[in-house]
Amino acid sequence: MNYQVLARRLRPTTFAEIYGHAPIVHAIRNSLINKVVGHAYLFTGTRGIGKTTMARLLAKALRCSSLSKDGNPCHACQGCLDFDSGSSIDVYEIDGASNNSVDNIRELVTNVHYLPTFGEFKIIIIDEVHMLSASAFNALLKTLEEPPQHVKFIFATTEPDKLLGTVVSRCQRFDFRPASKSELVSFLANIGRQENIPFENDFVIEQLAEQGRGSYRDTLSILEQLMTLSGNHQISEDILVNALGVARGSVLKELLLYLFAGNTHEVVELYRKIILENFNPKNFMATISALIFSAIEKMDDFQTFFPSEKIKQVDLYDLSFAELAWIYEVVVKDSEWAIRSFAPEKSIEVILRKVTRRREILFNKDQINTTQQKIQKATTPPAPISSKPTWEQFLLFAQTKMGALATNLLEGNLTKPISIASNGINIHYGFTEDSKVFFEHFTAPETMGKFKDLISEFFNISRENVNLSAVMISDAMGFKSIAQEHEHIIQTEKDNKKQEFLQNPMVKEFEKIFNKKIDKVQIIDGDKK
Repeated sequence: MNYQVLARRLRPTTFAEIYGHAPIVHAIRNSLINKVVGHAYLFTGTRGIGKTTMARLLAKALRCSSLSKDGNPCHACQGCLDFDSGSSIDVYEIDGASNNSVDNIRELVTNVHYLPTFGEFKIIIIDEVHMLSASAFNALLKTLEEPPQHVKFIFATTEPDKLLGTVVSRCQRFDFRPASKSELVSFLANIGRQENIPFENDFVIEQLAEQGRGSYRDTLSILEQLMTLSGNHQISEDILVNALGVARGSVLKELLLYLFAGNTHEVVELYRKIILENFNPKNFMATISALIFSAIEKMDDFQTFFPSEKIKQVDLYDLSFAELAWIYEVVVKDSEWAIRSFAPEKSIEVILRKVTRRREILFNKDQINTTQQKIQKATTPPAPISSKPTWEQFLLFAQTKMGALATNLLEGNLTKPISIASNGINIHYGFTEDSKVFFEHFTAPETMGKFKDLISEFFNISRENVNLSAVMISDAMGFKSIAQEHEHIIQTEKDNKKQEFLQNPMVKEFEKIFNKKIDKVQIIDGDKK
């Protein structure tokens, strides 16, 4: 069986075929074209991103006797043919993990001092060079510092921090970064055309790129696995789901839509259907995180991001960037905990429920209820328009009109009395530094516009004459939000009741009889001891 895996069969044979490392390719080609090649190179980066490929291509170019004008090897001279067949005795390629003893390196150093059988250079390629022992490095160091004119070193490593500084300082270092998702998508699409591999849709390619985690080789390995499952036919979402435990794109986007809309029942129902298939917690959370990020990028055009027939059923009109950023942060941070937990499926469901019901957390439902109760208990007639009670009546009005969005107001407060002037009604609002997320939500143009509509309706003033502004206020200024003010009132009432209880003659008598001081008093519902 002569089958060769994709990663080997598709290995670049020219510098132009190398994906994603243009600056490094440019530097290496220039050094070859201008014949200013260093004596030692160090290629660093994570696995499967092209370090060894670049090392071999550079070595082949150095051995080529008919180098092209663009720096590529000719693939036809004796040096190129020997390199391709692996029969060249002037190229030493070793694995640092399995050839890391001082004896291995001493033998290597002895051999490279002899002139090449033909051509200009002898090449030493050491992969995973950080695996060499300290004594092996010491045996190599003198030759690395003052090599013969005909010797070139090329090192590759995934852990450059483990290398001795004396080794790194003698090399030209090139850091290979992981491939971006867009680079892997382009890479896969090109291979699909080249190898006649049909993909069912773009989601399959995007998920393959996502699962590749920045590695070209890992991406090709996953692709090969899917090709095997498909029998070299179309690579479909069904195959992707069965092989990798990744849910279908349409289902994931529907789940995300309901998550954004706060529809807990639909989110949980869809999620439980997903885990009945070949569910992989790590892949699921990675995919959801990536989709949320894509949604943030396209938040101004949700109509094209979500399924058109589904988005009509939900209301995302008041979803701000600040809220989306909070969702992304929570999902990414909680993912690690969920995946490591003893019951990942249940932990992930808790995360989904938490994010879906986020407004109970962000907008503090208890404080909302407390504010409403205090407003409803007010028996005094409406105060002049410049006073705060009128604003509290507006809060209740806004709550009935806009629900959770209006509770954003509770996390801020008026910075000065409301006033009416010749240019309309002037409302100045403030938020503390701790409430930055609410400030960003409040000042979003769409949110501001909706608040102005409410103010116009409540105060019976033309929208054009509503002047609404907001500022961030330092916590050190002693400024309190409406929620903090009400919390302070509640706490003060509790403290007063505690003192009233402790001063009660019966309590005093009790302490005297038992020779004990009551050090804890619990107030229930603010008025029961």
